[in-house]
Amino acid sequence: PHRLERLLADLSAAGLGDRRLALCRELTKRYEEISRMTVDQAVRHLGEIPARGEYVLVLEGTESHRTRMGIRDSGAAGAAGRAHDPLAHGDDEAARDPEALLRDGLLRGLSVREAARETADRTGRNRRDLYALAVRIRQGI
Repeated sequence: PHRLERLLADLSAAGLGDRRLALCRELTKRYEEISRMTVDQAVRHLGEIPARGEYVLVLEGTESHRTRMGIRDSGAAGAAGRAHDPLAHGDDEAARDPEALLRDGLLRGLSVREAARETADRTGRNRRDLYALAVRIRQGI
């Protein structure tokens, strides 16, 4: 319960208070509950009713949130939306350096294929090019 409360407080503090989520308690059990609310509402809810049992959180995705909030993903509005959304990939400093992302993935034990796929997902770059770069990096490690 304490981890759940800390997680929700951290999400709220990170500027995601208006992000929707499903707060699921005791899934697959007789007294299963699913509550849909925003992160800030969940913080208040757990302040009033103590968390007991097992929980699963399903957080609204970035694209869905941007669409619902009317944030465009092009030009200055898109850049502002990415800067405001701490969960958005592709605009942070690390995403501009695919070699560093590949090296990190390989050092974490990912295969060349997995590291290339993960980096492609984060940067939007061509996976085949990243695979070739990851092979060269692997040879040098």
